[in-house]
Amino acid sequence: MVASGDPRGVKVFAERFAKAQPGEGREFLRALAVCNATGAAAALFDVFVADERRIDLKGETTVAYVPVLLPNLRGQEQVLIDCWSKLDPQDHRRRALWLSALTSIAADREAPAVRQPIEALLRAVLFDNAQPSQL
Repeated sequence: MVASGDPRGVKVFAERFAKAQPGEGREFLRALAVCNATGAAAALFDVFVADERRIDLKGETTVAYVPVLLPNLRGQEQVLIDCWSKLDPQDHRRRALWLSALTSIAADREAPAVRQPIEALLRAVLFDNAQPSQL
């Protein structure tokens, strides 16, 4: 199901993650990112902003792991950029992790149409004195 990129898989993986026991579920998050289906970016964002939870027995959490997965979402970069404005401005940790992921995506992509909006967002945050330091 992961390799198919079928958007119906997004709902399945998200539901299976939601039902996973504490300390489990990492594989369902990975499946969301790797399937790269429409809706996967939004589903991962929902996990990212929800209550933080452990996803493996080593103590990795949703907040730490989701940003690591985001560069897999090729073609969904605009969705990831749009998610920025939905983050709580006072949640410096999540905002810093999301910006770091966007930075990695901009460094990885060659297409100016993908890179430039991310670079513009990063510059806007960097040069906005009203924004808390997050880079």
